[in-house]
Amino acid sequence: MRAQAFRQFQYPTPPLSRSRDGIHDLLDIETARATADTLATLAADRAAGGGISGPAARRAILAASQAPAFEGVVFTARQARKLLTNPTLAVHDNPNAFLACVYNPDKALCRLRASQETPSLERCVSTCANIARTDQHAAQLVLKADELDSRPPANSSPTPWPNGFGTMPRACATSRTSTTANGSPPRRHPEGWAMRKLIYGMNLTLDGYIAAAGDDIGWSGPPSHELFQWWLDHEQASGLSLYGRKLWETVSSYWPTGDQQPNATPAEIEFARNWRDTPKVVFSSTIDKVDWNTRLVTGDAIAEITRLKAEDGGPMNIGGATLAGAAMRAGLIDEYVIAAHPVLVGGGTPFFTALDSWVNLNLVETRTFPGGVALTRYETRR
Repeated sequence: MRAQAFRQFQYPTPPLSRSRDGIHDLLDIETARATADTLATLAADRAAGGGISGPAARRAILAASQAPAFEGVVFTARQARKLLTNPTLAVHDNPNAFLACVYNPDKALCRLRASQETPSLERCVSTCANIARTDQHAAQLVLKADELDSRPPANSSPTPWPNGFGTMPRACATSRTSTTANGSPPRRHPEGWAMRKLIYGMNLTLDGYIAAAGDDIGWSGPPSHELFQWWLDHEQASGLSLYGRKLWETVSSYWPTGDQQPNATPAEIEFARNWRDTPKVVFSSTIDKVDWNTRLVTGDAIAEITRLKAEDGGPMNIGGATLAGAAMRAGLIDEYVIAAHPVLVGGGTPFFTALDSWVNLNLVETRTFPGGVALTRYETRR
């Protein structure tokens, strides 16, 4: 049963060694300098009468008030560590997304590992609670939007916005800066704001099946510790999980009490608790009851998924070949995670469905795990 329950999941790497000599001290010093510069910029904007907006505005203002303590400091490794280990001062500039990240790992939507100490700025999510913007950031955002609007359209596709913002017309980019200082996000514009990301990922055979004939998934076996950790971290970054009936029946038969199993590892205990806490939606016309922070949808799955994508919130994971296949055909899948195991089964339940038209993808990550598992992540090219 445990092997069946593992079938769905997507898993970032164990943390690197934090040895405090040599190159690590140098990296800490450079990071501390960058943080101090960001704090100084925030403080200067405040002193000039500028405002700071966004969900993390108050935390940014508090951090900026402490910036003078670092004026003229020549950082040693010890001083750098003192700054970097102070959660109040964890402010990181992200000029590509026109924002500052006031990093709180418990609120981060970019976090790939439970132990991640710094943000993944290339994975900024527009609805993250760690975002703060100065008036200068807002002005730069509007200028960038004006530049994009002024470009002649090369095709009918909307212009992609940097750092995971999807497609955003200028009017929506302008309204995004109105996020209030108390952390309340503005409502999403019905026609332009970036949609929530929908991710479809599973373990599968090298020839593309998530189950062999007869729903046999004995080919996978228990995942390695590293692979399981990757899926765990991925699940923790998700704001909502979507299930078809068959996959729901599999995972709900194990994970509600997965942390109480006699041989459960710390990662499995953490996974079970996260699974119970994560909001879930099950799509089925035959199930009449669901539990564990789960909502049942018996109507049009595509209409409901489309509605969910338009809401504020973190990324959504979708699992189950039938449900994901329908979302794939409707063009709703934004990212594919493929954990390919080195086995051929010759037939069964395919990961991909038949499509009416081609879907172009961009490769965003590749890595390998023990046992010859190769994980690849692709984003849909919009």
